[in-house]
Amino acid sequence: MTEKKFDLSRRKVLGSIGLIGAGSAAAGAGTMAYFSDTEESTGNTVTAGTLDLTVNGHNDISGSYLDVSGVAPGWSEDVDLTLANAGNVGGNLYIKIDASGDLTDDLDLTYSIDGGGSGSVDLSNVPTDWIDTGQDIGGSGSVEGNLGLELPTSVGNEAQGETAEIDVAMQLVQSGGDP
Repeated sequence: MTEKKFDLSRRKVLGSIGLIGAGSAAAGAGTMAYFSDTEESTGNTVTAGTLDLTVNGHNDISGSYLDVSGVAPGWSEDVDLTLANAGNVGGNLYIKIDASGDLTDDLDLTYSIDGGGSGSVDLSNVPTDWIDTGQDIGGSGSVEGNLGLELPTSVGNEAQGETAEIDVAMQLVQSGGDP
């Protein structure tokens, strides 16, 4: 029997190991797989809500609600209000009064909101800030209220011929906000 002699050098051994490693890596890469799945949501929209205060069904209340003359001690007048939020975001109702003229010293102004607050405003010293009525009007909601003016019977002759100009502003502010 003849013996076969293997001639192994360090270079051949290292080369063979490198070749086997590279072949194994290539074979493993071809057989490896990962699952994947993709879902999409398209056409999404976001629309801001609205707040729209109407007073007695109107957005513009710039006209006079009250224009009277010849008032005397004991006179009073109430203006009924339907306050509605034509929007879909709830808001808090605020009121602001501005008054000028000599008769402001004698006139009494009151406001009342059903389910909210009521109060009086000293027309000779009106607050400069918005008055919180304590009333929240939800989206598409409404409340009833009124503004009242009175010239008390205690007023004397000093009020004769005097006038007053009174401006009333109302604001609906998103719940949690400030005017």
